[in-house]
Amino acid sequence: MRPRKNVMLYCQCEQITSVTRFILENQVNMGFPGYRVYASATEIEITGLIQTHAQHFFDCAVVIRVSPNDESPRLCSALTAHGLKTLFMNRRGGAIDGGTVNASAFYSADIANAEWMDRLRILCARKSGPKKVEAAA
Repeated sequence: MRPRKNVMLYCQCEQITSVTRFILENQVNMGFPGYRVYASATEIEITGLIQTHAQHFFDCAVVIRVSPNDESPRLCSALTAHGLKTLFMNRRGGAIDGGTVNASAFYSADIANAEWMDRLRILCARKSGPKKVEAAA
């Protein structure tokens, strides 16, 4: 059985956070054990998680925006700057401006759970790029 992937989850709404966390932790199909989810409702806790764990501890991050005045676009850009692949969901409706939000994948409010969970699985499985091969001296 494969080991669980570590996923960081950010959402200001506790109900959406708990439902999303339950879905991610209990997604067991085709030998996939689900995710180990580290959830938070504040940006300070998320930055604390990044600082306390090793650089490549988290495989992906899920950022859910529920209100127009939360800090999720800025947090999403900060997570991407740390080298973390980020899935951004806009639950408040309206268009997502890709110029202001730096993320690996964007989804709007009317997306099905199966679709964004499949995209998250692909993001976590994908390597960040080719390894540099050092020339033998």
